[in-house]
Amino acid sequence: MLKLQFTESDRLVFQYERYHHP
Repeated sequence: MLKLQFTESDRLVFQYERYHHP
């Protein structure tokens, strides 16, 4: 199993990418 660990910046980048790339 792959356990993902997001830092604050990673989480922000993820949300940013998701927002601009639905």
